[in-house]
Amino acid sequence: MLHGWEGIADVYSGGSRAMLFRAFLIDYASQRKGYATAALRLLPSFVSTRYPGTNEVVLSVNEENSSALRLYMIAGFQDNGLRRMGPKGPQKYCNTRC
Repeated sequence: MLHGWEGIADVYSGGSRAMLFRAFLIDYASQRKGYATAALRLLPSFVSTRYPGTNEVVLSVNEENSSALRLYMIAGFQDNGLRRMGPKGPQKYCNTRC
């Protein structure tokens, strides 16, 4: 699920026209087959094509979710150092350029 700048401006002030990548799910039976990595690697070009002017995709991930964090790093996201407390614990923010 993608949200425009309005959905992220309250937590992220990176000075860019960012999209917030809020939710991403892969069915359990389809996990560990490379689908998530492939989809995430396509995300920047999809966003820049569908949402001209957007130059960055930002997401948050619970610090305890090491599998998701590893997936995002493999797919090209970078930990940008921003931390916030979320409803289920501390969140790391990661981003990738479009």
